[in-house]
Amino acid sequence: MRQIETWLRQNATTPKKSVSQGQISTPFVGHNKPFISSVTPHTTPFIHYKLPFVRISRFLSKQHGVTLVEMMITLTIFAILGAWALPNFRQTLLNHGTTAETNKFLTDLKFARSEALKRSLIVEVCIPNAAQTACNYSGTWSTGRVVGVNLAGGGFDVIRVRESLPGTRTLREPVNAYTSISFNGSGLATFQSNGGIENNRTITAVFALCHDKDNDTLMDPEVGREIRISPTGGSKVTSPATGC
Repeated sequence: MRQIETWLRQNATTPKKSVSQGQISTPFVGHNKPFISSVTPHTTPFIHYKLPFVRISRFLSKQHGVTLVEMMITLTIFAILGAWALPNFRQTLLNHGTTAETNKFLTDLKFARSEALKRSLIVEVCIPNAAQTACNYSGTWSTGRVVGVNLAGGGFDVIRVRESLPGTRTLREPVNAYTSISFNGSGLATFQSNGGIENNRTITAVFALCHDKDNDTLMDPEVGREIRISPTGGSKVTSPATGC
């Protein structure tokens, strides 16, 4: 400012001098004008940009809650949805468990048949004894099962063991009470009841896997499965189980 005032006094009494003579000239003052005026357009957008940010932060800083009526309505809706979904969810779990046990039985049958074809020996799926080292032809399938190879010398080589079924599920062959399924080297199936081999190869064994969904000691056929084993060694599953 002092330089400008000095320049104004000098120009009021003396002629203008050029920039090359080391004096302040008019272009210098004119050069500062765009610099001073350029501050305004940069400052104004900056201030307006800050205003929405301040308003949003004030809104977010507020504490929001729910009333007692809103909470009761929400809990009522959850209770209604839970009462509707719980029976369906329980039924889904029951079906899943029955399907899993059925698939295990089918897996054992296919495994025994493939081993019989591979070894050219008789492979048997049967009810195990207490030590799970041999067959117990007077037992029940719910106690588990073993897959073993009938050796030429009369021995029994166990190659797979299945644990007992849960207390609410049973597996049985209700028509002929078969306690063993054997596959020969050709993959054909024979069935045994109390240790006796069924020679009639036209019979299809029908095993029923049943479930007590109500825990009332009564098996419910609508949640059961039937496993049909043909004399040729093939097997398939149908539902519901009529032998429960």
